[in-house]
Amino acid sequence: MIDVKNIKVGIIHIFSSQLFSLILNMILILLLPKFLDVQNFGYWQLFLFYVGYVGIFHFGLIDGIYLRYGGIQINQINTRNIESQFGIMIFTQILISSTFLFFIFEFMESDSNRLFVLYLVAASIPIINSVSFFTYILQTANMIKEYSKSVIFEKVILMLLILILVFIGNSNFLFYIASFFVSKIFNLLYLIYIYKQKIRIKSIKHINNYILSKEILNNIKVGITLLFSNLSGLLIIGSSRYFIDKKWGIETFGIISFSLVFISFLLMFINQISLVLFPALRRVAEEDAKKIFVKLKETLSLVLLSSIFLYIPFYSLVNSWLPQYKNGLPFLLMLLPIVIYDGKMNLIYSTYLKVYRREKILFIINFFTSIVNIVFAYLFSFVYPNITLLILSLSMTVILKSLIADVYLDIMLNINMMKRNLYELIILISILYLFYTGMTFKIIIIAMCLFIFYFVLNKRNLIINYMR
Repeated sequence: MIDVKNIKVGIIHIFSSQLFSLILNMILILLLPKFLDVQNFGYWQLFLFYVGYVGIFHFGLIDGIYLRYGGIQINQINTRNIESQFGIMIFTQILISSTFLFFIFEFMESDSNRLFVLYLVAASIPIINSVSFFTYILQTANMIKEYSKSVIFEKVILMLLILILVFIGNSNFLFYIASFFVSKIFNLLYLIYIYKQKIRIKSIKHINNYILSKEILNNIKVGITLLFSNLSGLLIIGSSRYFIDKKWGIETFGIISFSLVFISFLLMFINQISLVLFPALRRVAEEDAKKIFVKLKETLSLVLLSSIFLYIPFYSLVNSWLPQYKNGLPFLLMLLPIVIYDGKMNLIYSTYLKVYRREKILFIINFFTSIVNIVFAYLFSFVYPNITLLILSLSMTVILKSLIADVYLDIMLNINMMKRNLYELIILISILYLFYTGMTFKIIIIAMCLFIFYFVLNKRNLIINYMR
């Protein structure tokens, strides 16, 4: 039976830490573009974009540990095993990082700023993957409180360093990347400290080299599918951003990234709840998992659809505070469906597919939709250049990915919610179209009435599901 109390406590810790993180991130969204010119902000975003892909270089080891050990008790963790795997991983990360640095220095020809970005991305590989390793260990042991503290700790350090740079008037993107490195290093030290104090002290066991090698290979074998699945998912948005940079340049990349950052932070806030759900659902009976699936889907649809209205204050803030980015607002509107459909994909569908060990299905869905988006992104970048159609195709691909996963799980769990999915999509498109025609008081009222209509339409089903 599922431990509801632990889930609630975990969600409270995740919610509080991510709310704090979201507030800091929103401040950064509004602060950095104000004090950095569009070009420097573009390079800062380019670094963050590339850094998002360095996780592929652990080859699924971390994902395998998470999938195989998820939900384990602290005293069951073989720390000798974990530390040995970390030692081998960090050695390979340093080797990969050094190799990339050599090839960038020898063969890459580009402007100096892009080269600096690539150097720093290569140098970040051991640090970022080490942070990911210990973060996943905390999640595996369901130490959500400690994980939440590490998130806040890192964000506070980054925020303080950036505020210092803004205060002294430094507008060079390289110093902001340096701040990113410092915050990651401090967080890594904090995570190692937590590991030693809370985990290592409770379980020290020995492991021979043969068992260690077998364990690493098993983790990679299990995790590699999930790794490629996650990579395929990242490529959906990543391929569009890459082609925008190549076709329209760093300034347009910066403007589009500004819209995507807003969406990414909302998704980050939503997705963290899955850290609590995965280990908890691993222990639950199939019938209970089915009921939880329906409840989550009903609730999340309403919550995520309501998040669209955050566009209203953001629209006003950008027009008054960051007028140089107001041309990106129509693109933000086109990208808002990603919040709803990627939010459900990452929180519900991906979590359930991992719980039922359907990583291959998850990979196929992500891979197929990433290929679809790459084709459209290339088409609307170089064959028929149109950035509006490129952005629209990105949103449609994310919706397609979510609906495919939804249909698969509905069939697997013997649930039929297709009508509700259709209503949700119609209401969403209607609200976005209204916002696109103009942000007048009348338009906002009509949009809110549409949402209330959708809420009333789903209220009865929501109450019934929670009474069961």
